[in-house]
Amino acid sequence: MRVMITCCPATSHLYPMVPLAWGLRAAGHEVLVVAPENLKNPVVQAGLAFASSCHPITIVAAMLDGRAQSGPLQPSDLAISDEAMGEGFARLAQTVLPGSAGLAEEWRPDLIITEPTALDGAVVAAEFGIPLIEHRWSLPVSPEIVSSAKRSLVAAGRLDDNADLAPALNIDVCPPSFHQAPPSSTTVSVRYVPYNGAAVYESWMSDKSQRPRVCVTLGTILPNLPWAAAVMRSMLDGLSELSVDVVVAMDPSSWKRVSDEVEVSPNVFVTSWVPLGLLLPSCRAIIHHGGAGTTMTSLVHGVPQLILPQFADQFANAQRIAACGSGVDLAPTMVSKEFLPDLVDSLLSEGSPMRDRAAEIAVEAQSQIPPSSLIPTLEEVARSITTAPVR
Repeated sequence: MRVMITCCPATSHLYPMVPLAWGLRAAGHEVLVVAPENLKNPVVQAGLAFASSCHPITIVAAMLDGRAQSGPLQPSDLAISDEAMGEGFARLAQTVLPGSAGLAEEWRPDLIITEPTALDGAVVAAEFGIPLIEHRWSLPVSPEIVSSAKRSLVAAGRLDDNADLAPALNIDVCPPSFHQAPPSSTTVSVRYVPYNGAAVYESWMSDKSQRPRVCVTLGTILPNLPWAAAVMRSMLDGLSELSVDVVVAMDPSSWKRVSDEVEVSPNVFVTSWVPLGLLLPSCRAIIHHGGAGTTMTSLVHGVPQLILPQFADQFANAQRIAACGSGVDLAPTMVSKEFLPDLVDSLLSEGSPMRDRAAEIAVEAQSQIPPSSLIPTLEEVARSITTAPVR
C-alpha cells in the first residue's frame, strides 16, 4: 500500500502523525510526506520520505495575507475569526495544490492521510477518488473554519461545490477526559505518542534529585513573533523568587531573539531545544503557550499545566485543560509576579487536585490503543477503492 501524508508547514502539525507513519513503514507499506519545502528536514530526520509541494511558506504568512506588512506584527493581527482562519488555510491550500496534485498523479497513492488544516490532501483525495484519513493533532478544528475554507476554494475555482471533503475515518489522539467527544462511527480514538523531533538523551533530562523542576517553553511558532520576549520575560519574572529549578526549553536561535530583553535568575537553566517527551517525566509542572504538541505531550506525561494562550487553537487547548481539572488557563494580561507564584505553587503542592487529575488523565492516555493498531483498518479503507482515477 502506498500512503501519501499531507501536512501544513508546521512541525506541530507533522509530529503527531509520525508514530503512525512509522507503524505503516514497519508493516511494509510505502509512505511519502508531501508538504512545503520548509518541512523537508523535520520529515527526513524522522526517517520518512519527503516530497516538496511548494516553496517554503508559513501558516502565519497565509493567515495574514499581507495585512501586517505596514508595521510590526501585533497580537491583535492573529486574533482573527474562524471565517478568516478558514480563508487563510484555503490560501495555503491553493499555493500547494499544484504540487500535491502533481505528486499524487505521479506517485499514485492508495490512501491519503492528512491533518485537519492541510486541505490540499482532502482536495486531491476528492479529485482522484483516493480514500482519505484525517489525523488530528489535538482537539478537532472548528467546523466554521472548515466551511469557510471550502467556500473559499469553491470561489477560487479550485473545488467543485458538491465535492465531499469528509474523510472515511477521523483519528482522534485526545484522552477522552480532555476531548469529551460523543461517540462517532467514523472516529477512532488512539493514544497520543509524543514525538518532538530527533532526540539525543542526556542524563540531566531525567534528574529529580534537586528542587521541583518547572519547564517553560514557547513552542515553535511563538518565538518568531515580536512579542515573544515579553511573554518569556513575564514567565521568568514570576518564577524568580520560587524555590524551583526552571528549565527553559528553546532552540538557540529563538533564545537569541529574546535573550536581550529577558533577565535570567540563578534558578533558571536555559537549555537548547530539547524533546519534551524526554524532559517532562522529570518535571512537576509546565508553563507554556497552549500549542497542541506541548499540551498533548504534557497530558500524556501527567504534568499539570499553566497555559498562557496567544492565538489560534491555543485558547481552546487552555480552556479544555482548565475544564478537565489538570491545569490553569491564564489570560496573558494576568501574568505578573503577583499572580504567577501562587498559581505555580498550586500546581506543585502535594495533594494538589490538579496534580492528581493530571496523573489520572495520563493513566487514561496510556490505556488507549497505539496508532499502529489502526493499520489493518487503514488497509481495509484503502481496499475500498481499488483503482484511483487519474485526471
